Amino acid sequence: MCLQNVITKIEERMKMKYCPECGNKLGEKQNFCPGCGNELSKDTEPKKRTQVQNSEPTHDSTLSTIYLVGGIVSILLPLIIIGLET
Repeated sequence: MCLQNVITKIEERMKMKYCPECGNKLGEKQNFCPGCGNELSKDTEPKKRTQVQNSEPTHDSTLSTIYLVGGIVSILLPLIIIGLET
């Protein structure tokens, strides 16, 4: 490729619109990014994101749940066994 072709391609890419959230290439009349679904304004500024709370349980809460279930089972199991013997 000659240098002029490279410069032309770079200029064409600079004119293209890209999603400000994910960097996906956009068409001229798109209202939403096909990559991430971001709503695009006329100047394609990113929408302000709201902070999403992490829905995964933390290690501490998982461990607490295991201890709780273990405690309940250790109390109920002997009661069930004693009840079956009588």
